[in-house]
Amino acid sequence: MKAKVNRGDGFRGVLDYALNSEKRPEIIGGTIAGLNARQLAAEFGMVRKLRPDAKRPVWHCSLSLPPGDHLTGERWDAVAGDFLKEMGFSDKTPWVAIRHRDTDKDHIHIIASRIDLDGKLWHGKWEARTAIEATQKLEKSHGLRLTPGLENSSGRKALKKGEIEMSLRKEEQPPKLKLQAIIDEALSSGELTAVQFAEALALSGVEVKANLASTGTFNGFSYEIDGIAFKGSKLGKSYGWSGIKERGVTYEQDRDYTSLARFAAASAGASHQSVVGESGTDRPDPRDIRPDNRSTTPIDSSACGSDQPASDQLTTTATADVERQDRHTEQHLNKGGEGGRIFGESPEINIRVSMESTQRSPGNSEATLEATINSSGVGSDAGQRPNPGWNARFKAASAKSRDKRRAGGGTLEQSNSGRARITNGDLQAVKQTDPRPFIERMGYTVKKDGQRHFSIRHGKDEAYRLTQKPDSTWVWVDKYGTSGGDNIDLVRELTGLDRFIDCVYELNGGLRATPALVQAPVAPKPPRIPPESSTGRIAGRMYLNDRGISDDSINHAEQSGFLRYLADGLLFVGYQAGQIWNATKRSIMPDAEIPKRDLAGSDKSKPQVLTGNPKTLWIVEGGVDALALHDIAKRSGKEPPTVIVSGGAGVLSFFDNPEIAEKIRAASVVVVAKDNEKDADTQAKTDAQHARQVGRARDLNPGAQVVDWKPQAPEIKDIAELNEYQQRPVEPVRTDFTREVKHNDREM
Repeated sequence: MKAKVNRGDGFRGVLDYALNSEKRPEIIGGTIAGLNARQLAAEFGMVRKLRPDAKRPVWHCSLSLPPGDHLTGERWDAVAGDFLKEMGFSDKTPWVAIRHRDTDKDHIHIIASRIDLDGKLWHGKWEARTAIEATQKLEKSHGLRLTPGLENSSGRKALKKGEIEMSLRKEEQPPKLKLQAIIDEALSSGELTAVQFAEALALSGVEVKANLASTGTFNGFSYEIDGIAFKGSKLGKSYGWSGIKERGVTYEQDRDYTSLARFAAASAGASHQSVVGESGTDRPDPRDIRPDNRSTTPIDSSACGSDQPASDQLTTTATADVERQDRHTEQHLNKGGEGGRIFGESPEINIRVSMESTQRSPGNSEATLEATINSSGVGSDAGQRPNPGWNARFKAASAKSRDKRRAGGGTLEQSNSGRARITNGDLQAVKQTDPRPFIERMGYTVKKDGQRHFSIRHGKDEAYRLTQKPDSTWVWVDKYGTSGGDNIDLVRELTGLDRFIDCVYELNGGLRATPALVQAPVAPKPPRIPPESSTGRIAGRMYLNDRGISDDSINHAEQSGFLRYLADGLLFVGYQAGQIWNATKRSIMPDAEIPKRDLAGSDKSKPQVLTGNPKTLWIVEGGVDALALHDIAKRSGKEPPTVIVSGGAGVLSFFDNPEIAEKIRAASVVVVAKDNEKDADTQAKTDAQHARQVGRARDLNPGAQVVDWKPQAPEIKDIAELNEYQQRPVEPVRTDFTREVKHNDREM
């Protein structure tokens, strides 16, 4: 079965093609009910509205059988459904399958939406390859004729046409086939170490190269046979590193690294020879340096002016190298290294300096040899065990440095005053340091916004959000959701410092005498709006109905763009020039830790506005209050007012918005809604904040009637509760919109 996939922008065009009468089309399956292109396009279009930002939402795939094979419509329907599952589409994906009979190949066209009924977008990476793999599985599961895929079922890639033709011309077995057979034979003996596997292939005439990183990480083998090189993956899945691991080959760095290093170095140095004698110098060619930083060229003791035998000189060289590594390791870790070489010097310079040390200390060879054995773990018999590679000696030097630091003390200040590395314990302690005192020193205010969440404010507006995780570490994000991190990242963000130790001192208040105020981020970006959910819409409307909000008010809010739905809550949105700039989520879950919060990046100077009568304007704190106010007005037989959702009693920035100021100036009556708070102190505080809102409104429109209002009954908290109270099966509180609005009037 052959698959061909592509994407597109419009559903109607591809449906017109698929249902063209010349194709003798037949709708044989799917999840939508339309019977023609217009009806099907309309259904797809409804789902497309859930993600208007999605590009190329149309997914089109054709599945065709080999000539002479045919399936019934029911079997094609089953194949199409299973194919979409293999491709990763969800059960809520709208799709239709249409059969064509215009060629000698029985085939169908699957047209699906990349947007499912929950508004989730299917991304589908590597579609072509995934589709081929899916058809291979379906051929087996549905009993169809097996066709060639990416490779055969054995995990072995087949020969290409050119390889076959060359083999016929030479009358020889193709190198790829020969190499696959040698590897298969080596692996048939059971579990092998990576070294044993490489040695087995080498004995069979295969040149093996181990892809071994300097850090000790091993990434598999590449091979050469009969002068032709192959990567393992080019032989098939069973011959790449993942494949041969599954077939029993293992690699352990401590066990295999040193022995495997000779396979890594063999190909690099095979074509090079020493230039000693050719250039008139005894300096080895840099290409002839072995992995342990020693030259492959024999060292003449007489040339060094030493009575030591060559074996002792080599040992002394290795020991001196370890000592040099110890010094250079600390410099590299703390200063970032020098150039591209980890020690800042070339291998040949290390050797030359080490030999000079040997000349100065001819009598210490025995002690030096013992030190070498103890530090590197290498025995005195070089024939029994190879000398360690440079990576092993680098680790020994690093361990020596760590021992020195630990012996010198363990406090954060002590360890850093000596320019040593930061330990994991120190780093964790920094991450768990409470950053709020530092933030306040920088001129910001920190306001609690939930059990473990905090709002970092610059003036009136939120600049960052801060959270303490269950493991006591602190993380932050800026209000646009574009940057964030841990405590060190926060210090770098607010101060411009870079060095870790400087950030640690700044976090603990020990670096800056007079903190400079860093301005909040500029270049505002709108908040990221989560996709709408069709199931969330059902749950959201039920939640609002339970709170006494009518379907009429909900429909008006949806149509005006004021109200959207998420999977677990409502989303009230505010616009500026057609772009969403303010979004507040109201959870509909009874156990939500934070029932209401602004999405990161929301700008309260661009508030949510529920449209209505422009002559009567109310300022309320929440989106549900705005919906409730419309319901109360309708039951009173009056036109619902325009409602501005401030987001809080202390928010004033929206008064500076020209669009909002114009709405206030156009109104004859402006009402600032207040709440009945839980205690006298909170009531006094919020009343003072609302009074400032009243004052700002009067400044903008001195000729209007600008007043405040709150429910007269103290048991009723706000407008939303008043709306619910009026609909209970008891005598409702009378609401009269015909009267002049007065201060603290219970009857709006």
